[in-house]
Amino acid sequence: STMLRKSLAPGCLNGLHYAVFGMGDSSYAKFCFVSKRLYRRLEQLGATPLFSLVNGDDQDPAGPDTALTQFLKDLWSSLLSIFPLPKGFQIPSGPQRVSNLYLASPSQLLPSLVSSSARQLSNSFIRETPF
Repeated sequence: STMLRKSLAPGCLNGLHYAVFGMGDSSYAKFCFVSKRLYRRLEQLGATPLFSLVNGDDQDPAGPDTALTQFLKDLWSSLLSIFPLPKGFQIPSGPQRVSNLYLASPSQLLPSLVSSSARQLSNSFIRETPF
């Protein structure tokens, strides 16, 4: 509800870069309404998108995670162009073993984290947002 306040100045988010991924089902009339609204509002407040809004569709014949996979590749690419890794550092391409633990690479870990967080945020936002 804070993001929707009319008292927020149009440039109050200048300097903020953002990316929005929405997950929905295109058989619903308000397909990805929350992600579209959030993307538009961030832009109205002066934030700069890293790239265009991406919406995943549960009805996608290639699978619901198709759009998310591409979104994460684009996100990492954008972030690394803005915040390059220090010399000598690199992102691992596969699972890494640390003592007796295996750590997933970002490309393996992020889809599940983003997906579950997005669902929780989306469910919360839908309940709290009057339509």
